[in-house]
Amino acid sequence: MAVGIRHSGCTCGILNGGVLALCLFFDRTESNGPQDPQVNKCMPFTHELHDWFKPNNEKNSICCRIFTKEFDMAQDEHKEQRLRFTGLVAWKVAGIVARELDLANSDAC
Repeated sequence: MAVGIRHSGCTCGILNGGVLALCLFFDRTESNGPQDPQVNKCMPFTHELHDWFKPNNEKNSICCRIFTKEFDMAQDEHKEQRLRFTGLVAWKVAGIVARELDLANSDAC
């Protein structure tokens, strides 16, 4: 998982959770090294999530320090932002999983 996300110096836990979810579906089950085809399959999906999330949140960042710098952590604004960002990541991860496993969205009209 550590190499699945681009090096940024700071990554929010919400994005890390999305990377972990993708790794559960597509990553290797044995430690066979970087030439393992499963590693090579998973990494583009985690990069896709990373590259999509940054411009699709109002902060244009993936860093928790940027997300939280103007918030009093005890206030509802911070909680609302976390819920919004969690929803964004979950939506994108679900889309990648559905696309790659050729699954239909049963909620779509």
